Amino acid sequence: MKIGLNRKTINIEVCDKVFKIGIFPIICDQLIVKNDLIEKAWEKQTEHSIDEINEKNKSQWDIQFQILEYLLISNGYEFEKDWWTSHLDSLGIQEFIVVAKSKDVMETKKKAVIQGH
Repeated sequence: MKIGLNRKTINIEVCDKVFKIGIFPIICDQLIVKNDLIEKAWEKQTEHSIDEINEKNKSQWDIQFQILEYLLISNGYEFEKDWWTSHLDSLGIQEFIVVAKSKDVMETKKKAVIQGH
């Protein structure tokens, strides 16, 4: 028996590519929690310097790319950071992750489309 063979999948269209996603690795869930903790800690502070803002944004951007990389590799795709950064913005990356994560609760949609340029 091959693990993961009969699980639900979703086709996520990003620009000119379609990604068939069936596995959402545990490490991706852990990274989402890490990102949420950064956000919660940030909200507790009332003032932020430019350097703090830049560091927070960089940390969260790095986490998003780690999630995306693990997600793609676990589903049989190569991770090409240059392709992703040239086709989507931060919101597009977040949409991809959310759609992949929610594939098991999406009953009526079999295909998600994320617009880029």
